[in-house]
Formats: sequence, structure tokens, C-alpha cells
Amino acid sequence: MLCNSGTQARRTRGPNRCIALTNQRERIVVECNEYGQPIGRNERLLSSYLGVIARDGQKAPLNYSDWRRMPVERTMDMWQAIQARFDLGNDEKSKRWVFFAISRSWRNWKPH
Repeated sequence: MLCNSGTQARRTRGPNRCIALTNQRERIVVECNEYGQPIGRNERLLSSYLGVIARDGQKAPLNYSDWRRMPVERTMDMWQAIQARFDLGNDEKSKRWVFFAISRSWRNWKPH
């Protein structure tokens, strides 16, 4: 790739959009331990997808000063999007861990 000055521009890694999940028809089963934390081989897919959800301005807008001020409707939309792609069961501990992970990613993404 050439820049205007004739020098080559450095290639950088693009954002993770979990493209592998967009063509997925079936829900991915994720095992969780007794604390609700995902374990096993699908844990990385789930964690990556949670980061994508946290950076999505439609689902998790940055105009709130604190994650705890995020409206319940927004968090339920996030939960439904996750449930559409992943099978975590109906464990409340898993749901709590998912929102903890999203809130951590959202805080890291949000400008201070």
C-alpha cells in the first residue's frame, strides 16, 4: 500500500468484528464453571463477542457516565443478542459474569 508521498504505509490489524459468528446458524454451547465463568474451547468466542457488543454504539452507547446508569432496555437487548448466538443456559451466575465482562470492556472502550 503506497501513501501519497510514495512510501509504503504500515499495515495494522483491524477491529475484531467476529466475522466467523455472522455466518453461524446454530447457537454455540458454552460451558460454565460453578462461578458462572465460561470455560472450554468456546470461551474465547464468547469473550470476543462480548467485546464486540461493548463497542457497538447501538447496543452500548458511550453517552452514559457510568455503566450502572445504562437503561435496563439496553442491557436486555445485549442479553438477547448474546442468547441468540450462544447457549449459556439459564444460570443467573452466567448472566452476571457476562454483564461484568461487557461492563469492563465498555469502560475500557469509553473515553474518560
